[in-house]
Amino acid sequence: MAGFQSPITINEAMQRIKNNEYLLPAFQREYVWEPWQIEELFDSLIRGYPISSMLFWKVKDESKTAWKFYRFLEYYRESYHTHNDYFNTSNHKDFYAILDGQQRLTSLYFALFGNYDIHRSYNKWENNDRYFKICHFYFNLTQSKKPENENIEYEFLWLDKLETKEQNIYIDKYQQKWFKCQYLYQYDSGRVRKIAKEFNLNENEEDRLDLLHQKI
Repeated sequence: MAGFQSPITINEAMQRIKNNEYLLPAFQREYVWEPWQIEELFDSLIRGYPISSMLFWKVKDESKTAWKFYRFLEYYRESYHTHNDYFNTSNHKDFYAILDGQQRLTSLYFALFGNYDIHRSYNKWENNDRYFKICHFYFNLTQSKKPENENIEYEFLWLDKLETKEQNIYIDKYQQKWFKCQYLYQYDSGRVRKIAKEFNLNENEEDRLDLLHQKI
């Protein structure tokens, strides 16, 4: 039966993707979102804006083998890693097929657990790490500089790991502190103050980190 699922947290949805409790039916299109769309999605979440409903289909019994289903992408690489892997559901527990919401859920998963690889301009088109910026998702805790995107209030960016050295807190040339969103689920809300002390966050930066934890 298809329908709109009862509200759950983003963390719960991400765990269901990890556990293959959310799968994609064969008719879903490939992932198409650009980096800026993911950045604006997170800005909307932090600002408390609705991000539209998602439509799910509870799959059980003979329906598991009557259709083909695919896993969510774990990361995206422009032109090369864009296809979802087939998942054999014949002996799988009951699960939900995503009828509407694939792009948003995939975007959340990339930001919180994966990476988004962007081809380096003027480089060869070849599936090799050196020709791509392997980017992780960061949240600007300081935001002392006006964001280039005028549509946002809270700045998120995909930053190249060669620039950030994959640090959990990256400090840019403007002395802005960027929090690596993959680090979010490695601590609970009670540790925000500990992290603030460890990375010398001021009150405003700590408040923004706490807000991210509450919303995501």
